[in-house]
Amino acid sequence: MQPMVRHKRDDRVTCLRRLHIKEFGLNHKNPKRFVTLEIGRPVLYLPWAICWALYHCVWVVLEAYWWSLKAHRAPLEWLLKLTNIGYVLLTAVAVMECANALYTYCFHSSKELETKTAMPWNYKLSWVLNNMSHPTALLIALSYWTMLSQHYSIKLWTINKHGVNLLYTLLLVALTSKPIKFQHVYIPMVFSFVYLLFTWIYFLVTDELVYKFLDWNNPGKAILLTFLFVFVCTPMSFLFFFGIYKLKQYLKQTCSSTKVVEATDNRESETKVEMLNDDNQGETT
Repeated sequence: MQPMVRHKRDDRVTCLRRLHIKEFGLNHKNPKRFVTLEIGRPVLYLPWAICWALYHCVWVVLEAYWWSLKAHRAPLEWLLKLTNIGYVLLTAVAVMECANALYTYCFHSSKELETKTAMPWNYKLSWVLNNMSHPTALLIALSYWTMLSQHYSIKLWTINKHGVNLLYTLLLVALTSKPIKFQHVYIPMVFSFVYLLFTWIYFLVTDELVYKFLDWNNPGKAILLTFLFVFVCTPMSFLFFFGIYKLKQYLKQTCSSTKVVEATDNRESETKVEMLNDDNQGETT
């Protein structure tokens, strides 16, 4: 009975450590993971980041320009919608990933990369942007394809903002080594709250609604929708990506353990063969 009690106590200590205030911060003991792919050589992260940054930058500029020509309004008004803000945020993620990759692989040696333990500010900023962008991309894609797509014609830029954005986010989680911590769930929640607060302020100033269903003329309904979006939808979408990340870690650990077992078995087999050969040589002599 005593070992079981000690094990439960260890579990409680582990849980308390994960809820420590430091765990909600942006420090990490292995910064190399923020500029590394899960497969291949680490430097392959550089062309990966450059290609995606160029792709998203071109799209976001063209999208805002096309919208301003069609709507005859200032390009900045394009940023009123969460879809467009989410895509700009995604572009910022890609640009930051590219900047970090260029800075790391062009101005640091491989030895410096291996020995670096301090978390640079630019890596922290990239982490924050990722934490805000991932749930936003999922919520934008789900809300559009489940509720709005039947009311609009599907065009190339629609697929890009509501499909490619989610694809890129999933690839980031699956193929890069950047960690995801459930303690960071407050970051996208703050982002969601700030955006919805902005829609209220915009309504007070201009008397215009950003979204018809978020009608601030009916504050009770608007506040309820805000609460559900910030405290239910956003955490659930964040935990979705956290689950993918933990599944990836589990599969990696399982594959690594299998390889270790196979390597050990191979070494034991080789040792037995060598011993048999030595015995046979001894008998012939």
